[in-house]
Amino acid sequence: MESPDLFFPMLTAYATQLPVFIVWVVGLVLAGVRWSRHPRVSLLAVIALSLLLLTFFVNVFTGVWLPHRIIGGGMGAAQMQWVFAVRGIVG
Repeated sequence: MESPDLFFPMLTAYATQLPVFIVWVVGLVLAGVRWSRHPRVSLLAVIALSLLLLTFFVNVFTGVWLPHRIIGGGMGAAQMQWVFAVRGIVG
């Protein structure tokens, strides 16, 4: 079986979250600019925003990739329910 093209689903999933992504990137830039004046606060902001960006990319990727993988693997509805429950808990 051919693997589905995931480019456009990924692109649309990321595009819907673009405003939030932009706010986080602006926050990272501001934390970097103000690092010399407020090093501890900037460090916390950089850590928090980096973790938000990481979870954003992982959650969007798994949200698009996982259903295609499950459907291609022939899982049943009960197994699919467990996979998404675990994804929700981890996310």
